[in-house]
Amino acid sequence: VGYVPAHTASEIPGRGLQGLGDAYESGGVPLFLVSAENLFGVGIDRYLQISENDARVLFQKLGPLTVEVPDEVRVAAGPGRTKLLFVPGRQRLPAAFLTRFLFTLGLEADDIDLGGRHLAFWDAMFETFADDPDALAAAFRGAENVLTESDASAAEHAEFFAALAALSPEDRINRSLTVTSLEVPGNRLYAADTGELMSFIADVVGAGAVAEIKTRVQILNGNGFPGIGEEVATRLVGEGFRVILSGNAKRLDYEKTLIITYDSSPEGQALARRAQDLLGVGELQISTQDQGIVDLTIVVGKDFLRTP
Repeated sequence: VGYVPAHTASEIPGRGLQGLGDAYESGGVPLFLVSAENLFGVGIDRYLQISENDARVLFQKLGPLTVEVPDEVRVAAGPGRTKLLFVPGRQRLPAAFLTRFLFTLGLEADDIDLGGRHLAFWDAMFETFADDPDALAAAFRGAENVLTESDASAAEHAEFFAALAALSPEDRINRSLTVTSLEVPGNRLYAADTGELMSFIADVVGAGAVAEIKTRVQILNGNGFPGIGEEVATRLVGEGFRVILSGNAKRLDYEKTLIITYDSSPEGQALARRAQDLLGVGELQISTQDQGIVDLTIVVGKDFLRTP
C-alpha cells in the first residue's frame, strides 16, 4: 500500500507542472490516472474513488479498528481556540472517528502528515482482519452500493482487499512517498527524486515494475483544441513514453501533426515511428539541434482530431 501526497508535482499533460491533486480537480479521474502513470512509469489497472460519505458507510461495515495514531490532531474551535480530536497512541476508533481521522487535515498539518494517518488506518484494518480475510471481503461487499466510483466490480474489491489482509506483515509493505517542498510562488508542491520514485515503485508494486528509462516527450498543442495534451498522453504513457513537458505551440493553426526526433540514429527514428503508430498521425522530422531535455517533440495538429 502506497500513499502519495496530493501536492506531489508531476507534468500534467496539457497543463504543465502541477500537483497530482490538481490533475484530479481539473480533469477528474482520467487526467489523474494518466498523470500518475506518467509520474511513476507504471500502468494503473483499476481505481476506486472513496468520498467521505462513502467511507462512512464502509467503516460502519468494518466496525471499530484499533489504530496507532501517529500524531496529535487539532482543529479550530473559534477565535483563538482549538479542539483536540486525536492524541498520539494506540486507541480503538469507531466508524465516525475513523472518517474524521482520515478526512480531517488539522491545524498546521499538510497532506504529508495526513499520509501517516492513512497508512496507520491500513495497518489497523489488515491487522484486524488478518485471521478472517473473508470478513473483510464481506464488509466491502456490504458497502457495494456506495463503492461505485470505480472501474472494478464489488467482487473484485472484496477479493483484492481480502488478499492483502491474508498476507503476513512481513510480506505486506505500507509506505509513503518521501517528498521535499518545492519553492513555487503561490502554490504548494512537493517533489521526489528519481531514486525515491524507483524505490517507492519497487516497494509498493514490485521490483519487476521498475521500468527502464523511458523516451522523454514534449507535447505542444498546435491546434488550439482544449485537452489535446491529455488525449495524446493517454496514447503514449504506458507504451514506453514519458511526458516531460507540455504546453502550447507558438501557433495554433497546424494542419498536420509533427513528430520531431533529436536522434538521427535508426533507434531514434524507430522511436519516432512508434509514437506515430500510437497516435495514428504524424509527419516525422529529424532535428540536428540537440534538445537535451526531451527525446521527441510532438506538435499536435488538426489531423489528430480526426483519428479514432
